[in-house]
Amino acid sequence: MKREITFVRDVGGFDLDSLLKATAEGLGRGSFGTSYKSILPDARVIVVKRLRELSPLSSEEFSKQMRALGAMEHANLLPLLGFHYSENEKLLFFNFAQNGNLFDRIHGKIN
Repeated sequence: MKREITFVRDVGGFDLDSLLKATAEGLGRGSFGTSYKSILPDARVIVVKRLRELSPLSSEEFSKQMRALGAMEHANLLPLLGFHYSENEKLLFFNFAQNGNLFDRIHGKIN
């Protein structure tokens, strides 16, 4: 099984082994997968999005799509740091944003 992470930005790498040692907290689940807040052993905080299997993509096609996503820059998008692809696991990595989720930003926090 291929256990490497492909980085699309120069962020100082981490590997899957350090990710497995990270503290993780579930953030939410959506139609594309589940997101986790992870604190790496070096104290960096990232979000790991574990993708559901929606339609089969080859490693090459997935990599092409993730590199295109990683090249996008917009104020409303978190930049993609990197990704992992294996037959049974597709993970996306983002910096953690402190200011809540998109729903709360649009609609305000509901107490």
